[in-house]
Amino acid sequence: MKRHASRTALVCLVLLVTQLSGGLAARAQDTPPDYPVPATPSDYHRPIGKLVPPQGALFGAHLDQSNTPAPEQEEIEKYEADAGRAFDIRNYYYTFDEVFPTWREPYDLAHDRYPLISWGCDDVEKILSGAFDAIIDARADGLRALGKPLFLRWCWEMDGARSEKSSKVGSPARFIAAWKYIWGRLHARGADNVVRVWCPNARGFKQEAAQPFYPGDEWVDWICTDGYNWSPGRKEDWRSFVEIFDAFYTFGVQHHKPLMVGEWGAQERAPGDKAKWIAEAQIAVREKLPAIAAVVVFSVVHLFDWRVTTSSSSYQAFDQWAKDPYFNQPDPPFQPGYPAQDQSPGPGGSGSPPPSSGGGQPGGTPPGGGQAPSGRPAR
Repeated sequence: MKRHASRTALVCLVLLVTQLSGGLAARAQDTPPDYPVPATPSDYHRPIGKLVPPQGALFGAHLDQSNTPAPEQEEIEKYEADAGRAFDIRNYYYTFDEVFPTWREPYDLAHDRYPLISWGCDDVEKILSGAFDAIIDARADGLRALGKPLFLRWCWEMDGARSEKSSKVGSPARFIAAWKYIWGRLHARGADNVVRVWCPNARGFKQEAAQPFYPGDEWVDWICTDGYNWSPGRKEDWRSFVEIFDAFYTFGVQHHKPLMVGEWGAQERAPGDKAKWIAEAQIAVREKLPAIAAVVVFSVVHLFDWRVTTSSSSYQAFDQWAKDPYFNQPDPPFQPGYPAQDQSPGPGGSGSPPPSSGGGQPGGTPPGGGQAPSGRPAR
């Protein structure tokens, strides 16, 4: 009986040690300091013409959206006052059938910002059947009427597993067909002031789930991605900016496109960790990832708290990033129409213009006339 009890105790001790050692082995780790930086090809150049700064990077934010203008305006203007500058980009979200432009776009354009409209997905088969032509055309007319350039990313994160998107997107081939259909209609109705931003998940590039959704160089102005440091909210490694975005970066430079990080965020861990992460991300974009031409923070509570105001040190790091001259460039050039007229050295052009999908002639005067859109006032 005693021998049996001793044997049982020994087995329990072995199991406990095994569990502890397994737990230690599986413990989340930080990105190592010697993590490799993705290469930038010697022949890479930024194709100038679609709001691409010749050097440096545009800087922007997504903040809380409200049912009324005042809270949104107060928040963005507070951040800008602290930084002593206007942000270049403000990102906001609309469902597919939601009416836009709203008050946001004219407000941002009047305050020296480019809107980044994140336009939701819908059933690609219905899109391709023509069931939503009236919606698409109305959005095109409204955007054209703004008369100034802006960014639009339709069906961002189309490669993800979330049912609200995967059930609508279908296969990569059908998504690409719908992408071309929508942009063809916008172009046909003269909305050539809208810059085409294609934006899967950063994780999708690592898993090679994003690449099959690429519509082709002639159908994309900017390659974008969204990526987050999910630790500690999720039981994942604490990942650096470079580790999160390296696969996206490699794909983007291979296609000689300007790169945008459309959403980035980090959570608080130990005191000072988030601030350090933000400061290192700033350095990574400026010194290691020169093809990234725009960065847009996701500063809201969604699943976890991504706000840059979660601690005074985090906000200070973000504010210092905003004040960095590398991220406060003069207004980038813009030329309406497709493709962009590439003014930079190296291989030029971005392919043939998208074909018409009805309702106008590609490359012609917008319905009802109109002037070519102008850029922001010089700072």
